[in-house]
Amino acid sequence: MTEQVDPPMEGDLRARVVTVEHKLNDQKSRIVAMEKWQQEQNVANAVRDEHWTTTLTRLNNIDGNLKWIVRLVIGSIIAALVAFIVGGGLTIPR
Repeated sequence: MTEQVDPPMEGDLRARVVTVEHKLNDQKSRIVAMEKWQQEQNVANAVRDEHWTTTLTRLNNIDGNLKWIVRLVIGSIIAALVAFIVGGGLTIPR
């Protein structure tokens, strides 16, 4: 009970199978390219994240330094004011 396939239909079937195989190969190529692109994006994102982490650390260090500079300036102003008062700068002349 085997079916006989006439030759014109067999050629058409082969052409269709070949077409499907080519499309499958094209899809595989696209998938490989997309996986490669995704991997490159993952690496780029990791590099970007590390860069931002480093940048934030440096900004925090700068913020700490500025805080101490402000403390020194305010402390110097207070010390100068106290020295002025102790030196008699607030005496009223008679």
